[in-house]
Amino acid sequence: MQPEDGREQEWWNLYGAPIKFENDVTVRLRDIAGMASPLTRPQLFGKLLAHSSEDANAAATFMDALADWQDMDDLKRLNGAESYDYGMAGYNYGPRNFYIQVMEEVFLFMGASPLLFDNIRNDYFFWGHANINYMTMSENMLRIVFADKEMVDRILELRKTRELTPSLFRRITGVISSETVSFFPSGWIQVDIVSTVNRSVEKTHAVIVKRATDRAPFRVVEWKK
Repeated sequence: MQPEDGREQEWWNLYGAPIKFENDVTVRLRDIAGMASPLTRPQLFGKLLAHSSEDANAAATFMDALADWQDMDDLKRLNGAESYDYGMAGYNYGPRNFYIQVMEEVFLFMGASPLLFDNIRNDYFFWGHANINYMTMSENMLRIVFADKEMVDRILELRKTRELTPSLFRRITGVISSETVSFFPSGWIQVDIVSTVNRSVEKTHAVIVKRATDRAPFRVVEWKK
């Protein structure tokens, strides 16, 4: 796909590299299977927080608070908080004792700070497909998961030249497919569109699920402007 003015067009990708169109429109696509979630992939989400936070204890505190918020007992984890702790700290509410219902709910956790999420907002999602797809992880996620600079550098170079295949990825990393690991897009796609006109900026965020039907080829499950 080549713009009329001769500029090189970014190839479509599902790992978040910007795809630029005419009229100052930029699109980023992410396969949700290449991202982290506090609901479906809490361990990976914890690694993402730990890697991105300057406070070594912030990630551990958040993950313990998440577990205590969702479980139905009153047994406090090392860095967590249960109903008694919320009451003693002056909160007029306690843990839900069930799964969080929206991502913003995490800011109700005792001691939670929105700043903790500033550096990871491009790599996490709330709910969706449960499988992991390493092929569509961002550079940041790949470096967190594999912690091998040379390996990740090679993967990124092969991806840049469009030579990376599932079989080659398996040979490089040793990762094999399983019930929870796939090397193909999940069909859950996060779409972020930024359109700039003069000084005006419009942003659209959506999560779309592909469906193999003629009458409804996709379904929009999340939409924000």
